[in-house]
Amino acid sequence: MDLVTINFDNIQVLDTDEIRLSEKNLEYNDVFDGTGCLPGTYRLEIDEIVRPVVHQPCKIPVALREKLKTELERLTDKGMIAPVTEPTPWLNNPMIVDKPNELRICLDPRDLNKAIKSSHYPMPTIVELLPDLNKARIFSVADAKNGFWIVKLDEDRSMLTTFNTPHGRFRWLRMPFGLNSTPEEFQRRQNQNMEGLNGVRCVHDDILIFGEGENEEAASRYYDSYFRALMDRCKDKNLKLNSEKLKLKQKEVRFVRHLLKNEGVRADLDKVKALKENDNTGRRVRRQEICRFRDVSEQVPAEVERFMRAVAKTDSTKRRMVLVRFT
Repeated sequence: MDLVTINFDNIQVLDTDEIRLSEKNLEYNDVFDGTGCLPGTYRLEIDEIVRPVVHQPCKIPVALREKLKTELERLTDKGMIAPVTEPTPWLNNPMIVDKPNELRICLDPRDLNKAIKSSHYPMPTIVELLPDLNKARIFSVADAKNGFWIVKLDEDRSMLTTFNTPHGRFRWLRMPFGLNSTPEEFQRRQNQNMEGLNGVRCVHDDILIFGEGENEEAASRYYDSYFRALMDRCKDKNLKLNSEKLKLKQKEVRFVRHLLKNEGVRADLDKVKALKENDNTGRRVRRQEICRFRDVSEQVPAEVERFMRAVAKTDSTKRRMVLVRFT
């Protein structure tokens, strides 16, 4: 009779939590399919005193015209834009970004933004989330698929977003990127649709799910119920999530340019690496670079001070340079 030798060192224990998590993904597959559209419409409010502006068609390189036509047809088929044949008081230019694998069409609403009224909705920061994460031990991060496009525009006011192309005029049926009021409106709707969910926080299109407890077992138990409640809410509100950006049940995750761990929160070092090295590069820092750094830096004052000392060393007479003083 042959004997079988068992090497216990080679036996792997299956994580039952991960198995249950996979089963949930199968149950909520429809949350990750399609475009999605939140309930209700967004009505753009404008200052009637501001005179409408009609832009002449901008010049599109010949090499991009066929790609532009294809993308316009795709967005029309998806219900994101619609052709316009009637006269419109506002006529904007498109902003076209040619990427290796796609052509992205946005709105260039520089004049329209001067007329749009802002809702002045408060935008959350990571600092405001810290008290809620005091006992958090397990984290997941999800991303709202298609961003602003999940908010439908009011039919009448969508004419304000009409833009010109060599292939005719089109208007946005969904909330486009570029309008100065859209980030606040999107955040308001995210908060409204996630209201009442425990262990779920939203900042822009980023969604954080966390389980808290005195130990990891308790945190995992809470997390599972929070995750299921979020999936149910997404199905109910027709909010789609991006499966490629989903990070599930981690002990540390990157969220809003910060690294969240059960030991605490710190700035994502990858985001501030270039700023640390700036002292030795001698490179001039421009206004827009500081603006991009603002959201990263508000929670890391030591890095801000170091960065601003580097800015102060640059030639203050150069165009578009700024000096920021902290008090």
